[in-house]
Amino acid sequence: MAHLTSKRSRTLAKWEIGALVFLVVLCLALAVAGHGRKQRDAYKDFLRRAKMIEQAVLSFAKDHQGDFPPDGWFTNRPPGLDNTYIYWDPNWNIDYEVVPNGKGGFVVGLEFYGSADSKRYYGLCRLSRVREKYGRGQPIPRQVNRIWVIEENARITGTPPKSKEG
Repeated sequence: MAHLTSKRSRTLAKWEIGALVFLVVLCLALAVAGHGRKQRDAYKDFLRRAKMIEQAVLSFAKDHQGDFPPDGWFTNRPPGLDNTYIYWDPNWNIDYEVVPNGKGGFVVGLEFYGSADSKRYYGLCRLSRVREKYGRGQPIPRQVNRIWVIEENARITGTPPKSKEG
């Protein structure tokens, strides 16, 4: 049986290399754009939910003589904030935070953990300088998380929360 041979070179032509490079660059650009859009959508969802949660928590405080619910521990629903106030989904990656404010009261806020693929807790509500500058969901330099401050000097129902570190 005779071997068939091709007179064509085994290397790619310049136009083929150009087309291949173009396709690789296009795929990378689409992947980066998709990730950016996913992150922007996650932040938009956080801002929308933060406003809803704030209204629910303020309604709770109004119904409880100004006292706010205790810490929700990570992304769980705050104790007492039942479905009559708001439906709470732990998959929102929002932590209801209650931390001492250093003045005898408590800060009530929310920390968005980031999208599901970058979920991390940084305790940003504990930092007064961060709360002052970025307490309404603004981007925080060098952070994927965002915060939303509801009340800087709150009374909390029940026992004051323990530190999450301890």
